[in-house]
Amino acid sequence: FSQNASFIGVVRNEAGNALGDMTVQAYNPAGFPVTALTDSQGRYLLVVSPGTYRLVAYDNAGNYAVNFHGDANSFETSEAINVTAAQQVTVNFTLQPGRPVRGIVRTTTSVPLEGAVVAAYNLDGSRRTFVTTNSDGTYTLTVPPGSYKIVAYHERSPYIPVFHRNQRLSD
Repeated sequence: FSQNASFIGVVRNEAGNALGDMTVQAYNPAGFPVTALTDSQGRYLLVVSPGTYRLVAYDNAGNYAVNFHGDANSFETSEAINVTAAQQVTVNFTLQPGRPVRGIVRTTTSVPLEGAVVAAYNLDGSRRTFVTTNSDGTYTLTVPPGSYKIVAYHERSPYIPVFHRNQRLSD
């Protein structure tokens, strides 16, 4: 453990209440995450190798919107944190209630498409969050109030990305 570093912190809601069972992840530049769940007091511990990481917290139940370190608008714009051996860095998160965006992705022949990616993009073009569709083609994205561009795409051909109209999600 003396060669490792760690991230610790607390995940809370906007009222300041601790949130248990939230996921916190630290991603290295190669995109490999170290994952922890918060305890009943909202606390988490991520033990990592020395290096540079971006942190994100989210709710698998979909009640709260994803939050990036420093309250960044997207993963890509969040601050990367460099940690050295035996260093412990505190990163706290505040999650706000999310707004569900639900739908179904189908092929041009109306067959539900499993495994399609549905993503919400901020208006600046950065990706806010994403999910993959279920076996029946359904999905639920959870986003904070705001305006987004929603796109669906699949990693394999012959499918091409399809954008949905821009809509405002209010409080």
